[in-house]
Amino acid sequence: MIQLFKSFFYIFFLFFIGVSCSKDFSEQNIKINYPKNIVKIKGKYSVYIPPKKITLEKKFNSEDCESWAVRLDIDNLYKDSVRKLLLEMFEDIKFHSKQIEHDKIIKEGFISQIFLDHKNPIATFHIEKNTAKFTIYLESKIVIHGNSKKIENSVNSNNSWSKNIFLGCNLNEGAHKATEEALERLISQIHIGIYESI
Repeated sequence: MIQLFKSFFYIFFLFFIGVSCSKDFSEQNIKINYPKNIVKIKGKYSVYIPPKKITLEKKFNSEDCESWAVRLDIDNLYKDSVRKLLLEMFEDIKFHSKQIEHDKIIKEGFISQIFLDHKNPIATFHIEKNTAKFTIYLESKIVIHGNSKKIENSVNSNNSWSKNIFLGCNLNEGAHKATEEALERLISQIHIGIYESI
């Protein structure tokens, strides 16, 4: 009976330790601050954002700081952020599921079609002299095709995060902070790039 009690106590003890030491690696919310005092652009515009999924390309050289647990849903975050920005920028805007032909742009009364293409973001992670270093790179292409002009601009942004591996290094948290700042800068550049091209 005593042996059974000891076994039960030991199993309970291990379960309690496992639960108390486990970490939450669920996705953290990333909040984007948009440009302030956005002036609405008048006229009718079309927008096409390719439906292809944006996938994070991880180039990690270490498993320190729980790097295996990094989860970044860039696809929804990027597309939702761009949509929200464009709705703030234009008085009359229509999102299309495919690019429309130049003749149709004119026929349907659009001033221009805005095409926003996105590359897969690249994230790097390595350890250098007991310091964890994470960097994320984002890039988009803006193409504006109107009645008499076609303008192309590339915008990109990157941001880094670093921490000593012996001081509570949590890469999932650091990656979210770095991505939040990088995406804010990219959205700001998209905002400027579109204004300069319209």
